[in-house]
Amino acid sequence: MDLAIHLEAYAYEAVTVSNVAVGFTAATIVPSGAAPARCAAITAENASCRFRIDGANPTAADGHLLNSGDSLVLWETNNLQRFRAIRTAGVDATLRITYLR
Repeated sequence: MDLAIHLEAYAYEAVTVSNVAVGFTAATIVPSGAAPARCAAITAENASCRFRIDGANPTAADGHLLNSGDSLVLWETNNLQRFRAIRTAGVDATLRITYLR
């Protein structure tokens, strides 16, 4: 039995993470007339940020820490929709996201 998961990258975006919690673009996660994202490959650049995937907003001091240069693979459409991030200090972070389905 082949248990390999075959996913195709279909979209990319860069999200600026500032002092107000932000998520990913909803229409990119669930495009009109197409299958939704099942996974996202995420890389942090420029600065650190904190994130949560339970739908609540992180703060600069609370949430999972994602440092500049770190990568994260996030699975499941619901987790992508609930993702929120905020910067940890005075410098905006940039998240680079590739969506797969």
